[in-house]
Amino acid sequence: MATSVPLHVVSKHENGKNAILHTTDTRESLQPESVRVKARLISLSSNNLTYACFGSLLHLWDAFPVPKSTAEPEPSEDWGIVPAWGYAIVIESVIESIPKGSTLWGYWPTSPHAVDLKLAPGVVAGQWTEVSPGRKRLMTAYNQYRQVDVQKFGNLEALTALCKPLRVAAYLLNAAVFNPKAPIPPAGTGQWTAADADLSSAVVVALAASSKTGRAFAWELLRNRPENGPLALLQVTSTPTMLQSHETGHPTRVVDYGSLSTAVPWITSLSPSRIVVVDFGAAPEVVEELVSLIPAGIQIALVAVGLEAKAYTDIELKKRMEVAQKLQMVQFNGSDVRDAVMKGREVAYYYEVEESWNRCLVQQGMGEVGFEAVQGAAGMEIAWQKLCEGKVKGGSGYVVSFD
Repeated sequence: MATSVPLHVVSKHENGKNAILHTTDTRESLQPESVRVKARLISLSSNNLTYACFGSLLHLWDAFPVPKSTAEPEPSEDWGIVPAWGYAIVIESVIESIPKGSTLWGYWPTSPHAVDLKLAPGVVAGQWTEVSPGRKRLMTAYNQYRQVDVQKFGNLEALTALCKPLRVAAYLLNAAVFNPKAPIPPAGTGQWTAADADLSSAVVVALAASSKTGRAFAWELLRNRPENGPLALLQVTSTPTMLQSHETGHPTRVVDYGSLSTAVPWITSLSPSRIVVVDFGAAPEVVEELVSLIPAGIQIALVAVGLEAKAYTDIELKKRMEVAQKLQMVQFNGSDVRDAVMKGREVAYYYEVEESWNRCLVQQGMGEVGFEAVQGAAGMEIAWQKLCEGKVKGGSGYVVSFD
């Protein structure tokens, strides 16, 4: 018997507009090599706003199309379902090694309706790849799933859902992009030499440093990098008191955005050969100001990772892209970098990422990351609105439970 299920949707053209529609959860027969799942615990933070912002460009709306059975006040093409990372429960399965009741980690809809995945086994035990034709245009990272043993959903699972996907980006920046022994370009392709990746004589400036990815990047640079720098690390954030200090031999400093003019002399006093700016989501005006303050003759490299924690209008997004182009910022593409790192060494990659994540947890490398727990589609709607209004700080987010 079909049942009505609430569905959280977002306008593809005006991301600050969202609604709760209703769809019919049907019980059609599963296709071969498929499982039927329902999201159980997912995270919601500024990266989900990025997914919505670039949903059409990156084909992210293809991940979980609005079901045709949905009752809606507007044409379906205006609405999309934003994906999120977290856990889901298998409610039906025709794959013997993924029985009903199993828990999968991966990419899910931000709604409690049932979705079907067609899965092919990966090279690592318990790792699966979604191979449905409708998801072929997604970047590979978004089609990866893993069976996990979760007995109870608690704070550890909430923290994992909120932080682990973002922490992988920081890991890849440190282990691949800034690895002079095997440098991989931030975009996954293009020119990027060992000299570009070498930080031994460079000062790294992290903008939006109190974001979850920014915090993880600081831990990677200072605690998970045995050689090749950095010469120093400057963390720039609107909330300096939120950042923890790490025991390290590298000079570090934390400042707010209003103190850039006093921070630059500190950078230049270290006589760096170049300054590497990694932007995790500062306003474009901040990036422009920083570049204008750096003395002529010092080489600057700029890598863009994230966007501000707000819903962008088309005009704001265009301005940001124009600033990035003018400053010759390189856009980090985590999925393509990941593909390059994994080539020929998939098993080693997975174990290295897990080891780094577990050690980061033990050492509290993410600092005091906070989250607010909300329930169901109604809680999802409220949380999304607060995100769009910029009311959620970079070091926090939401964890949504669907029971």
